[in-house]
Amino acid sequence: MKKMFLLVFILLCLGATAKNTITYLKLERTPCFGRCASYAVEFFKSGEVVYNGKANVKMPGTWRAKMTKTAMRNFFRQFEKYTYSKLSSRYNVLSSDLPGMNISVSVNGKLKKVIHADAGPRFLTQIGADIDEQVEMLNWKSDETPIDIKVDVEAVPVQEIAASPEVFEYVEQMPEFPGGDAALKNYLQTNIKYPELAKESGVQGKVYCNFVVDKEGHVSDVKVMRGIGYGCDQEAARVIKAMPTWIPGKQNGRNVNVHYNLPVFFKLQ
Repeated sequence: MKKMFLLVFILLCLGATAKNTITYLKLERTPCFGRCASYAVEFFKSGEVVYNGKANVKMPGTWRAKMTKTAMRNFFRQFEKYTYSKLSSRYNVLSSDLPGMNISVSVNGKLKKVIHADAGPRFLTQIGADIDEQVEMLNWKSDETPIDIKVDVEAVPVQEIAASPEVFEYVEQMPEFPGGDAALKNYLQTNIKYPELAKESGVQGKVYCNFVVDKEGHVSDVKVMRGIGYGCDQEAARVIKAMPTWIPGKQNGRNVNVHYNLPVFFKLQ
């Protein structure tokens, strides 16, 4: 009888230990008003780790690392003790200008997304810290492998090297979208596709962008100066890059390259 009881007890313990099985984990740190780091990192059960540095990070762009399946399994196991089913999908924060943290985790085949996880239970903050610690330990390789190009310096006469074209901040006649401000507003409203994640999270606001309108009216060097995350920054940049040719800016009667600032509005209906 005692042996039977012991066997049942062991099985119950094993069942409790195997209650959660994690196969995927993602941490996203969102932009803030200042210079906080913004990035996303994903861990897959295959052992692959993908890091996407967005702003104010040591590793901008996409980077990849590899863990053994055993190491990944052990990494996931430390998070399987927590109860995810009772978590809210979104926690409220006092200010959207502060850095935020989102966590996505696949538990028992079901994906659980938690927006503003830093405002949730304390163990979510601990998960974020443990993930950051793992990121520091991995050996990363950039997707953009540098190409070794040898240049014959003597074959390039100094007098033929052109100076970098000047880009003005303000000019006598600023660049203009074809049709004016009303046409620009209509273009943005017509072409912007509200990101699904931003819709689900109720995210609204302005994405402040800067780009260059060159002397031919072409748009280039599009940058997000201050964003709101959740896919809105990327969508604003995409729409700006797809703009038609502008009327170029003028200084002293000639066409010049000009920096142009543009806020892109995201507002839920």
